Amino acid sequence: PNVEAPETEEQPETGFHLQTEPNVEAPETEEQIETVLHLQPETNVEAPDAEEQPETVLHLQTEPNVEAPDPEEQPETGFHLQAEPNVEAPETEEQPETGFHLQTEPSVETPETEVQIETGFHLQAEPSVEAPEAEALPESPLPTSLRLTVLITGGTSGIGRATAEYFARQGHRVLLTGRRAERLEALQEQFQTAFQADVHTLSFDVRDQAAVQYAFEQLPDEWQNIDVLINNAGLAKGLSPIHEGSLEHWETMIDTNLKGLLYVTRCIAPGMVRRRKGHIINIGSSAGKEVYANGNVYCATKFAVDALTRAIRLDLHAHNIRVSQVSPGHVEETEFAINRFDGDAQKARIYDDFQPLKASDVADAIYYIATRPAHVNVQDIVLFGTQQASATVVNRSGRE
Repeated sequence: PNVEAPETEEQPETGFHLQTEPNVEAPETEEQIETVLHLQPETNVEAPDAEEQPETVLHLQTEPNVEAPDPEEQPETGFHLQAEPNVEAPETEEQPETGFHLQTEPSVETPETEVQIETGFHLQAEPSVEAPEAEALPESPLPTSLRLTVLITGGTSGIGRATAEYFARQGHRVLLTGRRAERLEALQEQFQTAFQADVHTLSFDVRDQAAVQYAFEQLPDEWQNIDVLINNAGLAKGLSPIHEGSLEHWETMIDTNLKGLLYVTRCIAPGMVRRRKGHIINIGSSAGKEVYANGNVYCATKFAVDALTRAIRLDLHAHNIRVSQVSPGHVEETEFAINRFDGDAQKARIYDDFQPLKASDVADAIYYIATRPAHVNVQDIVLFGTQQASATVVNRSGRE
């Protein structure tokens, strides 16, 4: 029925409806007012004198309008989704939670320690810090006392190049020589960039005695003291029987493999004798151990290298100089075959049906010899690929 609003805080109620709470003043304590939501069939009665209040017809319960309490409180909504009051950040590290309990951290200054601040969803974020200074790259992986100054002839390709890279990678100083100046410059830049290696280059042809002597006379003082000489420059030219051989090929092989080795050794050995320290390593060949058909002059030059290695050893052992040799069989990753056949790539495909040694395998043997203790002299290492048993006996059943 339409009635006038009573003077009290009561209202009449009707049939099925939602109960609401009376308007009351906010309590002084920290308690919050909750609403009650339920369906209650009521009878039409007169409003009681007490603090009860009539309910309205079917509607959602809402909170009475009350004045904001003095303490740090807020009333809750009718559906009991609890919300926290807005408060100032406490002095401690505690923080209020939101109504849906997604935890957030207060804004704090970056701690001096290494503790990290977590976000509300626990994604860990680090405070902003200054980037540490990068560590300087070491000049060499070896201490100065163990670094060798290594001279390598014929260093622009094949075994010579692989050996230069091996020593540079390990931190030794590399003095690289060869005929092709542009390749020398490229290798110098490559080793310096990749390994922070100390590299110096000399461009000359070992067959030219005057050029060899001049190049070593012009060496800077810091490169004068050679610890290891690796006589690697060498080649094969032609594969013909003696009565058909090219005189030009013979002269090239003799001048390079034999005389070139002598020219360089003559320049470097005196300094080793004066210092009573040094090591000469000659690159021979299995062709210096056994001859094969049509290999006549090439075999002769490598037999000469074998003989010279043993003779030089006899001459220099009294001066504390070590002398060694490496004698490999077939080796790929070199220019040996292409030079032998004067650039004929088809003829140079002599390794297609078996696996020979690689240039890096020979470099590894050279490095082993050069880094033995000072009282150890490795006289000679002869090595073949597994499929090669001698200069002429090769299992050509395919690469394995």
